[in-house]
Amino acid sequence: MKVKVLKSLSALAVGSLILSACAVAQPTPAAPADTTAPAATDAPKAEAPKPTEAPKAAEAPKATEAPAAAGDFTVGLILVGPQNDKGWNEAHIEGQKYVQAKMPNVKFEVVDKVNPADRPNVKGSQVADDLIAKGAKLIIFNSDDFKDDALDTAKKHPETVVIHASGDYAWKDGKNFKDQKNLGNLMSKMEPGWMIAGCAAALGSDTGKIGNLG
Repeated sequence: MKVKVLKSLSALAVGSLILSACAVAQPTPAAPADTTAPAATDAPKAEAPKPTEAPKAAEAPKATEAPAAAGDFTVGLILVGPQNDKGWNEAHIEGQKYVQAKMPNVKFEVVDKVNPADRPNVKGSQVADDLIAKGAKLIIFNSDDFKDDALDTAKKHPETVVIHASGDYAWKDGKNFKDQKNLGNLMSKMEPGWMIAGCAAALGSDTGKIGNLG
């Protein structure tokens, strides 16, 4: 814009000099006869500058909508521990593999070891922000430790579905219910836990006997 303004100012300056030069030359008697010459000034009617309207083509950036054509649906999976722990965290990785086998268009972005010991000063909500910025449409937190991170993420990104594995903020009949429409809780059946509890009950409530189970 500055360049255009400078060019315009330069054009005006040059035009003024030309007009001044003509004014100085006009003292000769013949000058009146040349008054018809100004008719030539009609040339500006050519209005050649109109072609500058071409910039309207700048609307081309609408092509940025193309990414929407991508078929992948990105899910951000945030794990509290290592993804190969042979336990809770790896179970989520197995679930991820199952989903991808059934739905090839689903892409997972996994971040594990999101805990104070492995990643000091890194909050689950910060990891979620980064994943959402990369295109994640669904965020899954896999630990009760993330209950507040899940709620904060859901509030900050109302257009993103947030699932918290465990927790009770989305449980309408729970005492900790938070009316956040894009937040959900889920919990798998803890059958091994029931089995251990059943064995413990069978052995009695003596802590010594229960301790001998493992």
